[in-house]
Amino acid sequence: MYKSALELSDSVRCNADPAILHRIDQRGMDALPIFDSALPQVIERTRQSSTTGFCAVEHVRLQVVNRELRDAEHKLDEICSAIGKTEAPSEERADHRDVAILRSLPGIGRINLATLLSEASGPLSRRDYQALRTLSGVAPVTKRSGKSHVVVMRYASHVRLRNTVYHWARVATQHDDKSRSRYAALRRRGHSHGRAIRGVADRLLAVACVLLQRQTMFDTHFGQATGS
Repeated sequence: MYKSALELSDSVRCNADPAILHRIDQRGMDALPIFDSALPQVIERTRQSSTTGFCAVEHVRLQVVNRELRDAEHKLDEICSAIGKTEAPSEERADHRDVAILRSLPGIGRINLATLLSEASGPLSRRDYQALRTLSGVAPVTKRSGKSHVVVMRYASHVRLRNTVYHWARVATQHDDKSRSRYAALRRRGHSHGRAIRGVADRLLAVACVLLQRQTMFDTHFGQATGS
């Protein structure tokens, strides 16, 4: 307990009601009941001022983080654009053309494209569909024992590639009609969300390898044109 109102800290005095502080200063030792009654108000005002200061600091931090994220996204766009536009020898032009082809696929995005180019450059350059689906965890694992036959998700895969392909397929189901219809068909057959997304990703990887082999851009209306 305080022996005198003069021993109140400056922070508490700043958050207390001036009228209450004046009464405490006048009454001295007899003001302890007044101080006890005013203590909840002092605590609440102190808490509010602390919360306001914390929110202000976090607001500045979030502004810095958002600015850094925007700069990183712009840098990724510049790097990918530079790869596609830089003049290169004939043996390297195919790699630069690959960037434009992959970018034309639905749902790929700048971050997924950068991850594919950095983590799966070998399989992409070889157009190795089986290696891509195995590394990204799209290819399932079949377990056989006697009469039992179980197909499960492949966990032994490249984590960054698996996450990249998952988000690629997830966004593709939102913007591409064929990916959306394939996802819906798999869900109607009783498959889980993850299994349906992996089915969409499997198709996207197959389409990507075919387009890279033919050096052709993705055409959303290709199937419709063929059907007509």
